[in-house]
This record gives sequence, C-alpha cells and structure tokens, in this order.
Amino acid sequence: ADGEASEKLAGIVGDAGVVLIGRTPETAILQERLVLVGADEAGSGVLQGQALADYFWETDHGTEVRCLLFQGAGTDVRSDSAVQTLLYDGFFPIAAAGDQVCGPSRAEACRDMTALLAERVDYDCVICDSDEMALGVIEALEAAGRDPGAAPIVSVDHTEAGANALEAGELYMTVDQNAGLQAKAAVAAAVNLDQGRPFDSGLADLLGETYTDPDQPYTLRVPVEAVRK
Repeated sequence: ADGEASEKLAGIVGDAGVVLIGRTPETAILQERLVLVGADEAGSGVLQGQALADYFWETDHGTEVRCLLFQGAGTDVRSDSAVQTLLYDGFFPIAAAGDQVCGPSRAEACRDMTALLAERVDYDCVICDSDEMALGVIEALEAAGRDPGAAPIVSVDHTEAGANALEAGELYMTVDQNAGLQAKAAVAAAVNLDQGRPFDSGLADLLGETYTDPDQPYTLRVPVEAVRK
C-alpha cells in the first residue's frame, strides 16, 4: 500500500509476477510483471464533487463554496478531484483552511477539526479521503455542540461505521470502492501473470469494461459507486 514496500517487494521477487493492491507506488516501478489493481481514486473524488454540487444547487447556496480538506498520505487525488469537479459544475471552491493531513486516523482528524473550530474557521463542506477521517470530524463537531449534518461531509470507503453515520444524517455521502471486486480482479490478474498472459486479459468480462489507464498501462482501476442515505 505504499511506495517503499512496493520497491522492496520488487527487489525480493525478481521475475515472479506480483499484483499490488491499493495505492500507486510513489516511484515508477510498475511493469509487465509488477502491476497494480486498485480503486478509481480520481473517480471517487468526482463522485464526491458531484454530490456536493447537487447539494449546493438544491439549497441555492451560491457559487462560492468554502471547502475543508482532510487528506491521507497518498490519497489527495480523491479530494483534489472533488474540488475540480465542483469547479467544472459551476462553483468556485475556496480553501477554508490549509489541507489537514491526518493519515486515515480518526483521532488526528478529530484533533485537527477541534483546532479549526477553536479558530472559528467558516466552511460550507468537508471533503474527507476516508470514512475514518470523516468520523473524526463528526466527533469534533458533536463535542463542540455542533450539528454534523448542518454542512455536508463527504468521504470514501463505505465502512460499517460510515454507513451508520450516513443513516444518522451525520455523513452526507461516501464512496464504496468495491473491495470485493478489487480482490477478484487482483486474483484474476495474478492468474494471468502465472499463465503468461497480459495481466488484464479477460478482465473486461469481470468489470464490465476495461479500466486500464493509457497513461498508466500497468494499472487496473476498479469502478466505484456513490452511497447516500
């Protein structure tokens, strides 16, 4: 799940086929025998941005949107895509504060949001790169006597706790990254490598279409889905 571990794996296994699952390695080490299967990170952000755009159009908010971004290490493509989608949909996203980098840690997100509330930072939405960070934001708001549903909070992962927050009206939406399909695609890619076939051979049948990126030829992206209450 991180670049350093991926490089170590590549050095250990030699010519054996390896399928990495999760995040893109930090260095360009992918090749025909070392491939990546992961969720559509940018697509996750697009779904977040579309959900926020729908919310702000429906509430007649106005076009300026003050955003708080909670990011994890290596996951900023999600929130960056969300902000870009808001821009494409006719809004002017403004950074309400600096990006909060807090791993996928609920405790760190709670701490950072508590500090922002103490500084009386004004915001219109919170874009989180994981449910854990969103839950930390919700905890900070509740501790401060604030309604978490007053401004939309969007996240990624669709964990059980995230689903509960959705039903409670605390979380506005999350993104299901289809972990089960990622696992199936990873195993299929591993079998392909073992049999000497291109890693994505036949994967269109499993995924409905081919999700290989021409700019990242050794990467397979599994489709994601927006989840609301």
